[in-house]
Amino acid sequence: MQEKINKISFYRICLMIFVSCLFYSYQFVLRVSPNMMTDELAKSFSINATYIGFFSSFYYLSYSFSLIPLGVLMDQYGPKKIMFLGPLLCGIGCLLFSFSTSYGIACFSRFIMGLGASFAFLGTLKLGSLWFPPKDFAKVVALAMVFGTLGAVLGGVPLELSLSKLGWRKVFWFLSIFGFSLSFVLYFVIKQSNIVADKIYYGSIFKKFFETLKSREAWFIASYASMMYFPLILFGDFSGVSFLERAYNVEESLAATVVASFFIGVAFGSPSFSLFSDYLKTRKVPMQLSSFSCFCLSIIIIYTTTLPFNFMYVIFFLMGFFFGGKSISFTAIVEKISKENTGIAVAFINTLVMTGGVIILPLFGWLLDFHSTKLGYADMRNYTADDFRFALSIIPFSIFVSGLCITFTTETFKSSNKK
Repeated sequence: MQEKINKISFYRICLMIFVSCLFYSYQFVLRVSPNMMTDELAKSFSINATYIGFFSSFYYLSYSFSLIPLGVLMDQYGPKKIMFLGPLLCGIGCLLFSFSTSYGIACFSRFIMGLGASFAFLGTLKLGSLWFPPKDFAKVVALAMVFGTLGAVLGGVPLELSLSKLGWRKVFWFLSIFGFSLSFVLYFVIKQSNIVADKIYYGSIFKKFFETLKSREAWFIASYASMMYFPLILFGDFSGVSFLERAYNVEESLAATVVASFFIGVAFGSPSFSLFSDYLKTRKVPMQLSSFSCFCLSIIIIYTTTLPFNFMYVIFFLMGFFFGGKSISFTAIVEKISKENTGIAVAFINTLVMTGGVIILPLFGWLLDFHSTKLGYADMRNYTADDFRFALSIIPFSIFVSGLCITFTTETFKSSNKK
């Protein structure tokens, strides 16, 4: 590797991180949009919960399988030459979806959105690893999570109001325009990284990749992150609003505000756990606390039937707050990997996280249909609160497994002090 010294101001670095985080926020709106569109999707394409689950999973499918090659490209060429393609692809996917007339075209457009979205988080963390010292990397992760939360909140009530007023086709047309504009801004804002590769040696790339695969620690940390991500996928991205509508007999817009409190909790929890982890000089303990707390809170959300609806705001906020501890997993794996390979390391953990979405969404839809006694197409109102409780049982089980995974890891905090 050759060090390339760039005279660049701290403010310019912050601007690069800000715009990349804005991209992460934008893709989060796209990711959580099915949560607000289940009825519209069912009616427009005459499908049931299983097919809606498959539709949503196409986003995660392209996202997960593109991360490893994208991580290699980020390491070799840097974010400057790669990252602007992400929002461009998102814009193309949104535009295609806005004109889709068949279920197949809708799934393909969702696939393109996920492909473009995969550039966001990976590119942001790559920029953070290149322009900030290792001790500040956790703060970049936390900032990205905050912006992701903002996108998720915008994908709640504001998106629901836009869908009601404009219709889903016109909304996604506007989202495509935003994606094209963001691509233009990213291209001119991001500067070439201060670490560049002199020459690409593919044998070396595959060697580094397989070194990551052979790491026992990397697998346990990535498995922890993947299992811990299920609450966000199911509560935040897909079914939280529909579940609350049925469990408490409330309007969709009101249920969306409760789900938004989950993401607000993430916005507070991610930086809090980052600071907490640095203060205690440990990564493992905060991650264990995150798993245990989320497990208990998920039990309350899914199975408790006597709590007042307003109390759900508190429970969902706390769930999001403790979920924020999952962000430390990215810091932990980066501390185990050399600096020039952070793209591959982050891609590896994010691949396992997003692959979980490919599996869990169709499975959730199938469980919903399996438990339902009023199975029908083009009408999501056939599903009851008990149907959702049965399918959502995946969440506490996965969180319990994540807690087991993290017990088999060793502390990584001391590794960052050697870099």
